[in-house]
Amino acid sequence: VSQSRYKAVNGNFFGGSIAGYNNINGDQNTFIGWAAGAENIDGFHNTYIGAGAGQANQHATYSIFIGTDCGLNSVGGDFNTCIGTSSAGTHTGSFNVIIGSVAGAVAAGQHIVLIGHYSGNNVTTGDDVICIGYNTTLAVATDSNEIVIGSGAVGLGSNTTVLGNSLVEGTVIPGFLGIGLATKPTTALQLKDKFSVDTGGGVTANTLELKAGTTTELLVVSGNYRDWE
Repeated sequence: VSQSRYKAVNGNFFGGSIAGYNNINGDQNTFIGWAAGAENIDGFHNTYIGAGAGQANQHATYSIFIGTDCGLNSVGGDFNTCIGTSSAGTHTGSFNVIIGSVAGAVAAGQHIVLIGHYSGNNVTTGDDVICIGYNTTLAVATDSNEIVIGSGAVGLGSNTTVLGNSLVEGTVIPGFLGIGLATKPTTALQLKDKFSVDTGGGVTANTLELKAGTTTELLVVSGNYRDWE
């Protein structure tokens, strides 16, 4: 039986077969498309657009699901913006932005940003995650505070940042670079603490020149021996 409704009651607007069908106490919702928000009970201030968008979500608030089956089996969650076919499929978190088809399909954390087709496809319960690019993944599905940027890039674990995939041959950062600093760097490279070079190389010469005012120090590296001159 078709349950197509186009009406505004308690500030709600439902348009499409069984859109908002089970709504009881929810208000200020806009559900457009077949079964969009069909199982909503008391969620409010939501916008679901597309067939199956937010279909199973009963209690979400201030959330946006746009795209066929976007947030199809999502549960609860507040202040989310999810856009893309089948994105945020079983999403349960809050304060997240998920954009791209099948992006964040099983994401359940908070403060997550996933952008790109299949982006963050393995993200589950971790919080404070950023994945940008096609098929970006975390090192472990439950990682938190992890940033992964680049097509096919794979993270290194919680509290780490990865820029680019394994095919990237160079990275250019204009301006000054500070590592471990709490303030703006004032020279080309500033380090807060010690640094090391692994035995695989990466240094094209065996001498590192460091200057402090008018004083120059040379770090001479020879095999396993290191000395200052």
